[in-house]
Amino acid sequence: HDRRNLAAITDLPVSTGGRSMFTDAHTFMDNAMAELCRIHAMLETNEAGHQTAMDELRRDIDSEVAESREATNRFRHEFDRMVHARCQVVADGLEAMESCQRIGNHSQDKALERLDTEVATVRRSLCKVSGRWSKVKERNADRDDLYKGHARTTRRATQARKTALQELIEPLRLRLKEAADGLQGGRLGRFIDVDGSGLIRFDEFRSIVHRQLQVDAPEESLQLLFGSLADDMTGRISLAELVDFITDPTLRMRRRLRRAAEKVGWLEFEDVVRKMSKDGSGKIVFSEFKLMVRTKLKLHDSNTDLQLLFRSVDRAGFGAASIEELLDSIRGA
Repeated sequence: HDRRNLAAITDLPVSTGGRSMFTDAHTFMDNAMAELCRIHAMLETNEAGHQTAMDELRRDIDSEVAESREATNRFRHEFDRMVHARCQVVADGLEAMESCQRIGNHSQDKALERLDTEVATVRRSLCKVSGRWSKVKERNADRDDLYKGHARTTRRATQARKTALQELIEPLRLRLKEAADGLQGGRLGRFIDVDGSGLIRFDEFRSIVHRQLQVDAPEESLQLLFGSLADDMTGRISLAELVDFITDPTLRMRRRLRRAAEKVGWLEFEDVVRKMSKDGSGKIVFSEFKLMVRTKLKLHDSNTDLQLLFRSVDRAGFGAASIEELLDSIRGA
C-alpha cells in the first residue's frame, strides 16, 4: 500500500507542492524505519535477557541435578552400609541361636538321661511298695470287716444322736413357751434382752433358759437349739428370732424362708419351687421341700421346724402340699 502511494507520488509533476508531499513520504519512511530499528533493538535486548535467564535456569537445573545425584549416591551408600550391618547382626544372632540350641540340646539330653534314671528308680520303688502292700493287705485282710462294722456303728450312733436331739427341740420350745406365758410381745422381748442389744450369746441364752425362764434342759439340747437359731456370721441369736421361735415357730420359718427367697429373687425362687413338682401335679412332698430349702435357700434349720411349716400348708395330712399355697404362705409372712 505504501509502495502504491509512493509510485503515485513520484508520478506527480515536480512542483513546490509535489516536493512537499515527497518530503512527507520520505519523513514517514524514516520514522517507520527508526521505529522498526527501535523495536528490533528492544527485541534483541529482550532476547538477550531471556537468554541470560535461560542460562541461569539451566545452571540451576544442572546444579540441582548434580546435588540430587550426589544425595542419591550418598543415600545408596548409607543404605548399603545399613543393610550390611543389619545382615551382619542377623547372621551373628543366628549363629548365637544355633550355638545356644546346641547347648540346649545337650542339656536336654542330659536331663532326659537323668529323668530316665529317676523313672527307673521310681519304678523299682513302686514295685517294692506294691510287694510290701500286698503283704500288709494279706496280713490285715481279716480286719476290714471289723473296721467297716465300727464305721457303720459310728454313723448309726451319730444319726441316732442327731435324731434324738432334734426330737428334743419341740418339747423344749413348748416348755419355753409355757414359761414365757404372760410375757408376750414387747414384754417378753424386754424380759429376755436384758442389756437391750438385740443380740443374744449362748451363755446369755443358757442363763435365760435356766434362771429367768427356769427351764431345766440338757446342755446338748440347748446347743442344738441355739445352733439352729444363731446367725452364721455373728454366732448370736436375734431377739426377734428367739421371740418368734418361742411364740410361733411356724411364722418364724415363714419369715426366714421369705427373707432367703428375697435374697435369691422371687421369680427365680418361684420357678425353682414349681419345677420341684416332677409329675406336674402342682404339689410337693416334704423331702422335695427340704431339699429345696437346703440347696437353693442355703438354710439349715431342723427338720422339726421345716415339718411345722410344711404341715401348716398340708392341712389334710396327705404328705403333699400345694405349691401355690406354699408360695402364698411364704409370701404373706
